Amino acid sequence: MFSRPFKKHRLVPLATHIQIYKKHDVCRHRGHSKGRDNSLTHMKENDQKKKKAKEKGTWVQLKGQPALPREAHL
Repeated sequence: MFSRPFKKHRLVPLATHIQIYKKHDVCRHRGHSKGRDNSLTHMKENDQKKKKAKEKGTWVQLKGQPALPREAHL
């Protein structure tokens, strides 16, 4: 019933266990990741900042800044 065919008693092919996903595939039918949504909102905010800065004729910082280290306490 569960026996393997003749001369097929070897390792199971990886394709039966591992599924290859491309860059923007939706994995496990759960939808896109929240990181992607965050990046899209960040891009929209940057576009709005660029438009306002262009109207005023000023320069605006668009790159994300790392979090500063915490202050020391004793």
